[in-house]
Amino acid sequence: MVPKPGTKMRSAILDGIRPKFLKETGLKAVKMKVLNIWAYKDYAFVHFMPLQPNGKDIDWKKTKYKEPFEQGMFDAGTAVLVHFEGKVWKVKEMAVGPTDVAWEPWPEKYKLPRKMFGMPDHW
Repeated sequence: MVPKPGTKMRSAILDGIRPKFLKETGLKAVKMKVLNIWAYKDYAFVHFMPLQPNGKDIDWKKTKYKEPFEQGMFDAGTAVLVHFEGKVWKVKEMAVGPTDVAWEPWPEKYKLPRKMFGMPDHW
């Protein structure tokens, strides 16, 4: 299932991600440009491009990711797996700036379908 823009579910998923992302990156605010979002049972996978609240790119050179960014070892995207617990979505896994498929082990670890992560059933 793909939570559509403007739905309560999609907003709740992104709201569940935001505090952990801000803490991890040291940013004060973020706008999330969702590239892909899939939900399955009580899990959701989100791949998004973090932006400044005004919609401009984040200057990663002003964050703790300065060195990997300058070395070309940082992609501005972020991948997150969240789980619905109680009444909120909680982050289970997060990869900020991965240059590879950092979420490749998540389907097996959490017993989730690979297609939820945009991957084929088998490599």
